[in-house]
Amino acid sequence: MKIPGKILIVDDSEVALKLLSTILEHENYEIRIAKDAFQAFEILTKFKPDIILLDVMMPKMDGYEFTKRIKSLDDLKSIPIILVTALNDQESKIRGLNAGAEEFISKPIDRTELLIRTKNLIKMKKYHDEISNINRFLEETIKKRTEQLNYSYIEAIISLSRIVDNIYEGNSNVSTKLSRCSTFLAAQLKCPENFISTLRYASTIYDIGKTKITTEILYKSTPLNEADWDIIKSHTEHGKNILKAVSSPYLNMGSEIACHHHENFDGTGYPNAIKGSTIPLEARIIKFCDTYIALRSRRPYRDAYTHEKCIDIILKGDNKTKPDHFDPNILSIFKAQHNKFNEIYEEK
Repeated sequence: MKIPGKILIVDDSEVALKLLSTILEHENYEIRIAKDAFQAFEILTKFKPDIILLDVMMPKMDGYEFTKRIKSLDDLKSIPIILVTALNDQESKIRGLNAGAEEFISKPIDRTELLIRTKNLIKMKKYHDEISNINRFLEETIKKRTEQLNYSYIEAIISLSRIVDNIYEGNSNVSTKLSRCSTFLAAQLKCPENFISTLRYASTIYDIGKTKITTEILYKSTPLNEADWDIIKSHTEHGKNILKAVSSPYLNMGSEIACHHHENFDGTGYPNAIKGSTIPLEARIIKFCDTYIALRSRRPYRDAYTHEKCIDIILKGDNKTKPDHFDPNILSIFKAQHNKFNEIYEEK
């Protein structure tokens, strides 16, 4: 029988170890257990888990310190960590997030919650592993002929774009729609052909940084609090860092887009609050296309809007979106050719 993933459980309580092991082994996960952080490190030298379930309150080294050490090690930092804790206050959660933990589960353990969070994080780990493998592949082929290299980069971008699409459950082909919208806009703006051809692929990975955001926050159906928003906003820097390491025109542009696609033309955006033409053109284009497609798409906290509703929000504004957020030249194109955006969105 195929094992869906490998899990390391770290807890000083025999009862907790038995409970967690029993639940997860029933789902065919491969399990290793450790009674403290030091035993866990010994196991990690040979057993590379897809996820670590970690008790917070342990002797010798608590879960926060263990998490910090794991996240400081290049060969281990990509392993997602779920903190299992009886502490349910916001301060404890923020401390865990600052240490690098991806998720929390409160004691007493709820079986359904445990299985859902475990499954989601293992899926996310596989996404990260795929990104790492793609990056390694790209670095190994850097010396090949330019034509071959460009072909390989495009293949990698397509793989990464599938990961981005997986973020948006229930909203299919987001990356394809964004690519079509952005290249249409770039053509209307009279951008050079090489810029448009690079944007065609770079645009599809604009939200890759959201793979670093916890599913608890990413799919939250209730209003986000200030701490949640700070975490959501971090996806821009995560995206920049994921993409910047490889020498590729597609990934270089993708890194700029990932970092700046939430900057507003009037300087009220993030992460750097830059404005006007200091925002890279490719990011200004994606800012607009992302807004339109997001409004047209279903979200955990609302239904999708009609094209007519989107026109009203973009051109008149609401409590979140303002016309001043967008490049005026792009707004002018939208006013004149908004039906083209609707056509692109409705394409299968």
